[in-house]
Formats: sequence, C-alpha cells, structure tokens
Amino acid sequence: MTMPNPESDTPKAGSDHSASYPFRAPSDPLEHSSDEPIRVLIVAPELKTRRSLAAMLRDNGCQCDPVGRMSEAVGAIAGVEYDVAFVSLQLREGSGASLLRVIQERSTITKVIMLGVQPMLDDAMTAIRLGAIDLLAMPINSTEAVASVNHAAAAARRDRDRDRRLHKLQRLCNVLHGSRSDESAQVGAMCDELETTCDELQEHVHSLKLASEFQAMIENELDIEALLRISLEHMLRKTGPTNAAIYLPSNHIDYSLGAYVNYDCPKDTADMLLDHLADVLAPRFDDLDEVLLLDTDDELNAHLGEDASWLIDSQVIVIACRHEDECLAVVTFFRDRAKPFPVDLLPQLTAMKDLFARQLSKVIRVHHRMVVDKDWLDTEDDEWGLAA
Repeated sequence: MTMPNPESDTPKAGSDHSASYPFRAPSDPLEHSSDEPIRVLIVAPELKTRRSLAAMLRDNGCQCDPVGRMSEAVGAIAGVEYDVAFVSLQLREGSGASLLRVIQERSTITKVIMLGVQPMLDDAMTAIRLGAIDLLAMPINSTEAVASVNHAAAAARRDRDRDRRLHKLQRLCNVLHGSRSDESAQVGAMCDELETTCDELQEHVHSLKLASEFQAMIENELDIEALLRISLEHMLRKTGPTNAAIYLPSNHIDYSLGAYVNYDCPKDTADMLLDHLADVLAPRFDDLDEVLLLDTDDELNAHLGEDASWLIDSQVIVIACRHEDECLAVVTFFRDRAKPFPVDLLPQLTAMKDLFARQLSKVIRVHHRMVVDKDWLDTEDDEWGLAA
C-alpha cells in the first residue's frame, strides 16, 4: 500500500492515515452494522476543509481518504469502493457535478454528499436531481455531518446487500443450469427450486420496475403541492376511479388534508367526511408498517369502532408513509365494496409508499435547511410545514 508523503496536503487515495476508534460521542452516533469502518472519500480544494472533515469523521470511526483534485478523486474511486463521498460544488479541475456523474458511472454503491459555501436552493435542487443524497453548507456542522453520513452509509449498505443477493442468485442459476447431467430426481428438484427462484425474481423485477417508474416521476420534485399531485395521480392510475386523500401531520397528533380526489361522495358531505377522517383515521393508522386493506364491515369496526359508520359498505386501503420512524403522510383510498380494488394493487402500493415517504423527507430536509419562509414553515403551528 502506498503511504502518503507527509509534506503533501493531499494524501494518496486508498491509504488509511489514522487509526479507527469506536465512536463515543453522547449523541447521534454513526451507525454501521458491519465490522468494517465506513469508507469515506473527501474531495475538496481547501486543505482546511479536508483536514477538519477527515478528523471529524475519523474520530467517529470512519476511514477517510481526503483529496484536493478531481483527477485524484477519479484515481481513488478506480481502486476503492467507497460507502460515502463528500464532493465540493466547485473543484480546481471542474465542477462537483461532473465528478458526481463519474462516481455514479463507476459505482452503484457510493452515495454522494455535496458541499457548498452558503448554498442556495437552486444548488440543492441541482445536486439532488443529479443523484446526490444530501447537500451540506460549509463550514460543516458536526451534527449535520454525522447524521448525513449515517443516512448515506445506510443507503450504501442496503444497495451492497442487494447486489450480493443478486450475485448469489446468479450463482444458483449457474449451478442449476450445469446440473442437467445429474440424476433425474435431483434435476427435477433443482428445476423446481429454479422455477420458484425465477418466479420470485420476476416478481422482484416487476416491483423494481414499478418503483423505478414512480421514483423517476417524483425524485426531482421539491415542491410539496406538485409532489402530492403527481404522487396521487400515479397511484390513482393503479387503483382506478376511487375516493382518495393524503393527510399530512400538522403537529405531533393532528393531521390536515393535503390532497384529495372525490369520486362518488355526495358533494354536500364530502368535505365533512374528509375532515373527519383527518381526525379519526390518519392518527389511528400512522404507525402502520404494511399497506392495510379493510375489506369487510367487521374489519372496519375492529379498527375504527363507532367511526366505521362513515365508511360502511366501503372497501378501504390505508397507507402510512414512514421514513426513519416518523410518519410523514397517511394515504387512504375508499370506494363501494361492490367495485373492489384490483387483486394485485397492494404490492404496487407497497413499492411506492417508501419512495413517497423518502421524497417527502427530502423536501422537508432541503426546505428546512435552505429556505427561511414563514409561508412555508411555521414552527409554532406546523411541525413539518407540509399540511395544506
């Protein structure tokens, strides 16, 4: 392994320049289930920025490679698969956006956090649209940096686990393909296993396609009203004509109507019904982990008690869109039970709910950090600043 020149301000990528120590800060620890430390590439033209960020992350158990030039960063990612890369918006040999594209072309694992001096909302929107997972302002806040690395490393870890599972499946398929000369009983059993595996893979690919389609529609949308409209329209294309509502948290216990579609409710009672569901249905289901289908009056009574009378004879779907243990929206669809929802609808909604929650979280994070606007965020009356 090549060791850095102690006289140089840009150590060679891939080398470990300090021992890793367990993180012992009193709050916001870096979470990493693997025994290996989180590998971080730092690309910033300012020596002070590289040194301070590297020291902060090394103190928290990360393995850091700080470099000052784009060419050095390209050389680093050619030999090392990083979990996280910090990239300045402005580099000596080009823009941070150009390097971000190179990183995405070389690795499906590495998550990029952009760095900027007094970044504007336009910078945040550009970075996120190019695929960055976050944007931090310099000088770097220790708490924000730890939280951002925590989030990025968890995403990298999920993608790495996904790739390992797919690789394992490919090896299994190769073994089954090469076993044609085995005894017929063994071949039959293995073919059955392969068929099951292929069915599961096909279902998984279909879910990925649905999720990719939905994500492509919403990932660049940072306006809350447009995000709600686009998401609801896309979901309705899967459900067919139905009554629908999205409820957003206005404080710890209350929800407000963010978007809705009235399909067959009487106009004189629709507003009252939707407002009542905000008070009753949304807070009662905001801890759901799975998409819930209430198909009978008994199920409605079991979950809603006397309030079930508002939805009698209806088939109801409830979705709690949760991100990092916080409920950011509750979505409900309901219509006459005589016109049931499609049988394959729940898996499709399941594929969309986490992406919708993640984008809501991104909107909250970007606007809370970049925009000081009382019309957007009123911390006294609206915890999230999302409820319409």
